[in-house]
Order: sequence, then structure tokens, then C-alpha cells
Amino acid sequence: IKAAGARRENIRAAQQDHESKEALLLKQRDEAQQHAREYRFRSKDFNIVGLKNAFAGINEQLAALAAKYEVDLKPLPECTNIDNAEAISEQVATALSRIRSDSNLQRKLTEIDGKLSHYRSLKGNFEKEHGKLTDLCQQRDAWLEDQGKPEDMEARRKQVDQNVTAARATLKAAGELRQLLADSRQYLEHSPSDNCPVCEQSIASSASLIADLSARLDDITTDDAAALEKQVQELQGEIDSIDKTLENISKVRDSLKEAQSTVDEVRGQVVEALGGTGIPEGKVINRLDEAIVATSKDREELVRGACAIEENLSKVEAEDRRINTGLIPVIRRRAELAKLEDDWKKAKDAHAADEEAAAQLE
Repeated sequence: IKAAGARRENIRAAQQDHESKEALLLKQRDEAQQHAREYRFRSKDFNIVGLKNAFAGINEQLAALAAKYEVDLKPLPECTNIDNAEAISEQVATALSRIRSDSNLQRKLTEIDGKLSHYRSLKGNFEKEHGKLTDLCQQRDAWLEDQGKPEDMEARRKQVDQNVTAARATLKAAGELRQLLADSRQYLEHSPSDNCPVCEQSIASSASLIADLSARLDDITTDDAAALEKQVQELQGEIDSIDKTLENISKVRDSLKEAQSTVDEVRGQVVEALGGTGIPEGKVINRLDEAIVATSKDREELVRGACAIEENLSKVEAEDRRINTGLIPVIRRRAELAKLEDDWKKAKDAHAADEEAAAQLE
């Protein structure tokens, strides 16, 4: 009798547990269905066929967008089971991301952004290199204004060089004459003679010639030689200054050639980027500015198109959220209820056997 009572108590406990679970699931189902109706789903949608049709609608939207924006997109699989819904929803997100990144508008936008970046980079490079060229031209012009033309400086250098040569020759001749006169006087002082020691002509007397030599030596003073030496140094200093200026101008010219070559190279890149056969140096910046303005307008148009894409994609995202938030919870609750009923049906069969066994125990 106790065993029979225990079996019947287990049956009653199982019955109560089932009723409790069923009541909870029914409440959750009803709440989910009410919520689904708020998302514009109807009773006919509250099944796996309704879910399949809902995802099929998204698939059609994705296919239309993929065709419109030239994106290669695989269709979504059919949703034949509630357990597949999450994976399909993930594929929806992947497809939306693919359309965003691979659309023809996005490709054009990427291309036009590259153009704008290239144009702006070329403009910056040209302005920098042309600025260097301008500075060098100004430096050259300032030197030419201060120093004169290189041709004039070279002519002046030639004249100064001739003056240096002449001054050195005069200085050398004066030195040699002074030395000759001093040697002749010294010779006559030690060896008086009736003949000149230089030209060997007859002289009145050695004493008279010595006096004449002394007077001549007094005329050729050391100060005269110093003055000549100073003149040579000053002239040589002027030559060095001219050489330094000519060297600097030569360096500037070399730098100008290099700078002009760089400017021409960048100008060639601009021509290649913008098209055409050539652009005058003075019009490069204007042409680049015009290209940047025109390309920026094209970009604005593409951005508006990209915004339209995003609006269409947002609609698909909203539909996917509507399915996940509104429809899928209903179908899950209904599936759980169906499983609960199947499990209870099996349990009731087992309970019937327990009831029969309990009756036999009595």
C-alpha cells in the first residue's frame, strides 16, 4: 500500500510540475505574441513557415541591393528550423557588410579619395619645391644687384689680375735695382775704379759715383716697396673676393638647375595626373585647385549615393532586428510548448503504467 501511495504521489508531483511549466510557457508565449504583433506580425506568421518567409523577404531585399550596387552575393539559405535562425541572421549581417565595402559606389568613392589625396600631395610638393626655386632666384637676383653681372665681375677680375702682375713686376724691378745699386756702391767702396762696375764706362771718380749711387738708393726707399706690397695685397684681396662671389653665384646656379629640375619633375607628375600635354609652371597650382574643386564635387555626389545605400541597408538591418526581436521569440516559445506537450505525452504513458502497477500493489 505504501509503495502504491508513493507511485501515485510521484504522478501527482509530475502533474503539478508539468502544469506549472505549461502555465509559465503559455504566459511567455502570449507575451511574445503580443510583442510580435507590436512589430506588425500576425498569427499566421507564428510558425516556422512564417519565419522562413520573413527571412526570404530579407533575401530578396539583399539580392536587389547586390544587383543595384554590383556586389557578388550568395543567397541566404532557407530557414527550415528555429535553430538555424541565429546563423542566418549572422549571414545577413555579413551580407550587409559586404555590400557596404564592395558596392560600386564605395569603389568609386575609394578611387576618388585616392585622387583627391594625390592631387593635394602634388600641390603640397609643388608649392614646396617651387618655393625653394623662388628663394634661390631671389638670392641670385640680390647678389647680382649687389655685385653686378658675373660677366662684369669676370672682366674686373681680369683687369685686377693684370694690375697685380704689373705691381709685382714693378716691385721686383725696384728690388733688383736697389740690390744692383747697393752692390755697385759696396764694390766701389772696397775697390775704387775709374770704370763703372755695371756698364764699365769711364767715370770721373769712384767717390763721385759712390755719391751718385747713394743718392739714387735714397730715392728708392723701403716705404715705396711697402706701398707696392700693400697694393699687391689689396688687389689680391679683391681677386679673392670676386672669386668667392663667382663661386657662390655658381653654386646658386647649380642649385637653381637642380631646383628647376625638381619643379619640372613634379610638374610632369601633375600633367600625368590631370591629363593633357603640358601645363605652364605658373598655372600648375590653379590647375590643381580646379581639379580638387571638381573632384570634391564628384565626391559629394558619391557621398549622397553612399548615404542612400546606408539608408537601404538600415532598412534591411531593421527588418532583421524585427524578426529577431518580434517573431523568433514567439516561435521559440511555441516550440518549447510543443516539446513540453510531447514530453508530457510520453510521461503520461509512463504514469499510466505506474498507476496500473500501484493498483496491483493494493
